[in-house]
This record gives sequence, C-alpha cells and structure tokens, in this order.
Amino acid sequence: MLVAIDKEKVRYISWLTEKYQAPFFCPACGDEVILKKGGKREHHFAHKPPFDCIYSSGESQKHYKVKRLIYTALSKHDNCHKCDIERPLDGVRPDISLYIGKTPVAIEIQKSNIDLNDILRRTKQYTKLGIHLLWVSPDNMPNSLSFVEDEDIYIWRPKEWQKFLHAMYFGRIYFWQHDAFVMPIHLNQYEYYKEPGNWVDDFYEAEGIDLEGTSWHDENHPNADYGGCWKTSKTKKVVMCGKSVHIANSFNGTFRSAFNIKNWSLPSAKIWIDVQGKWW
Repeated sequence: MLVAIDKEKVRYISWLTEKYQAPFFCPACGDEVILKKGGKREHHFAHKPPFDCIYSSGESQKHYKVKRLIYTALSKHDNCHKCDIERPLDGVRPDISLYIGKTPVAIEIQKSNIDLNDILRRTKQYTKLGIHLLWVSPDNMPNSLSFVEDEDIYIWRPKEWQKFLHAMYFGRIYFWQHDAFVMPIHLNQYEYYKEPGNWVDDFYEAEGIDLEGTSWHDENHPNADYGGCWKTSKTKKVVMCGKSVHIANSFNGTFRSAFNIKNWSLPSAKIWIDVQGKWW
C-alpha cells in the first residue's frame, strides 16, 4: 500500500514520507505498518507480521509504480481536482480517485487474476456511489503476444476477466503507456485455416502401425477426414491497437445499461471510456 496514517489520522503518501515520521498505521485495520524505501524498489508501506488485513497482500512493484505515475500526472492536470490515492470509500478503495471536471472518477489498476464476482461487486458499488470507473492494466501491451507472420497480426489468449472487461467497455481494454496515457486495444475473432488431413492416416504415419483389421479401420475411412476449412479460435484473439489517449483529456463518463453476453450478465455501470471512434 502507498498510503498510511498516523495516530492523529493524518494521511501519508509513501514517496513523500520519511521513516523518522513513524509510527504509521494501516487506514483499514489500524495495525502498525512499516515504511519501506530503497533505491530500486517503489516506496511503500508494509504490515508487520503477523497480519490479517484485506490490504496486507503485497502489490507488485509495477503496480506501485504505475499507480504513483498516474496519480502524479493527474494531480498536476488543470482539469483534475481532489485527486487522491487509495482513498477509502463506502465498500471500495480505488487505486486513484478524483474529479475530472465535474465528473467523479475511480481508477483501478489490475494485473493479476481477479475473480469476476469481485469485478461485479466493485462495478456495482462504484455505480451506486455515482462514480465512473476505469480499469487499467499496468503493462504496456498484453503479455505473451504471438506474431502470425503470414497474416501480419498479433494474437493473444486473454483470461476470462480480461474478456469480461473488454465487453464492459464496448470492445476495448486499457493498457498503461506513460504518465496518464493509456492505449485501448480491441480483441477481434481469430480465424485460422485448418489444413486437410485424416486421423487414421496421421496415426499410421506417426506410429508406423498397420491399421488393417482393426475395428475402426475402413479402406477409405471418410469419417476420419478433417480440416480443409477456416475455423474460429475459441481462446485466441487478434489484438488491434487504438491510439494512446490521456485519461483526463480524451475520456467521457458514460452510463452503460445492463446486458447479457454469452456466459455473463453485465450490470448497469458508470464507466470512464475514451472518445475515439472505432478503429477495428
């Protein structure tokens, strides 16, 4: 965590604080926390063991860094007001919260796997509070991209929660670039050509086994034919990048009605979404 309090409930931000100002305490559970500062690692507060707090699990260094850089950039922006970091609200604690113009906005930075029920809970609560929500990945691009040279495209296997956010934001996911700039990407269907073949022939050639006389062998074995057609991948998607956009300059608050898609039911939500037109 990047914010702690003292005995008088005064808030301290890790990179603006010195160790001599201790003791510090967790704003959520009240237990004492330690300010950790180093030359390479992001400055942060850590619980003293043993601990039992929902905010005691360590965030990654990248998460700390991106949270700090987005907060710093937005807090200096002329159109941003009441910018805060890890400010407890009613039932949620956004990484960054602020007003952009007159619109209340919450920014959640998410890299690791997250349960869909948690996304639903937070989305519903932010909407109930009248706050527009933006989810951002701290990575510049999706991890484990694969390049398909023949088609000159990149493909990616998104996780279930990432596909869920893609649907929530009308076909886009946001990846951090620098300062308060993020890049939306759209995920298109990936279609690939399955070369024709025959399972029996393949097995025979691979194993060197004569299949004549077996119960499943047929002289022509047409039922074992496969391929020779285009198929749509169920797991891999084509990555299509939009333009890098500034969170305060190129976004609008939008109310998205509830709707059902495949295996999901997306709740009505107030979202903070970029205003560029479709690029796919």
